[in-house]
Amino acid sequence: MKYGILLLLNIFFIAAEAQKNASVSFEKWLSLKQPGAPVISPNGKYIAYTVTSTDWANNGYDTELWLSKEGEEPIQLTRTIKGSSSAPAFTPDNRYISFLSDRGEKTQLYIIPVHGGEALQVTKDEDGIADYDWSPTGKQIVYLKAEPDSKKEKAMKDRYGSFAVEGSEYKQSHLWLLNYDYDSVMLAGLYPCYTSKDSTFKNPDCYKIPTAKKLTEGNYTVAGFSWNPGGRSVIFNKQPNPLINSSLHSDIAMIDITTKKTDIMVANPANDALAA
Repeated sequence: MKYGILLLLNIFFIAAEAQKNASVSFEKWLSLKQPGAPVISPNGKYIAYTVTSTDWANNGYDTELWLSKEGEEPIQLTRTIKGSSSAPAFTPDNRYISFLSDRGEKTQLYIIPVHGGEALQVTKDEDGIADYDWSPTGKQIVYLKAEPDSKKEKAMKDRYGSFAVEGSEYKQSHLWLLNYDYDSVMLAGLYPCYTSKDSTFKNPDCYKIPTAKKLTEGNYTVAGFSWNPGGRSVIFNKQPNPLINSSLHSDIAMIDITTKKTDIMVANPANDALAA
């Protein structure tokens, strides 16, 4: 322990001396903006990416989306209030950029036109979503989310407060399938959704955000996924649970989105996973 303390003190004095002679202050170094997560549009004309900056006022970081169009000077697409925007992707028709953001309703999927404008909410999942991928046709979206609390878990949290036993409590994550329709997303909430037979408004869809259906099920977790180019199936990493060591036992599986038939494509004693 004595040698550990001496080592820490030595590191502290070295860092302090380096700070005195530094040409860039610690605050300025932390304030450097960091670009990341670049994606190229299917037509090759646009590049979307994130820029993370330091939010000193709220003691955190803020991530927003930026766009470069055909070599022009990049423009900022999002300015998320009290939150960040991340995971940009282009819709297959090149018209919109999708992204994840928590705007007061947990993390949801949004789209924004490549030429700028207001973002539209695509999902309204009560648990929020963690990741997503567009189908090759752009008519469906598959997204990932953790399983919600059971009634027993909710009752325990209500009674004892939030707690967890390390290594023994976790949430499995599964895939959900969403049918995407731009008109429904754009007009969502424009008209009331009456249920009465006496209603004069007869639109059966009543323009509401589509509801996703669960795609994968079972006592395992999905750790990564991607659409098959044919658009009829999704390939994913299947592992026993989300704990880090469980990745050593992951396999690669594929599920048919129509029949939900799941086949193991690659299964070796060691780790098998999709390339990042």
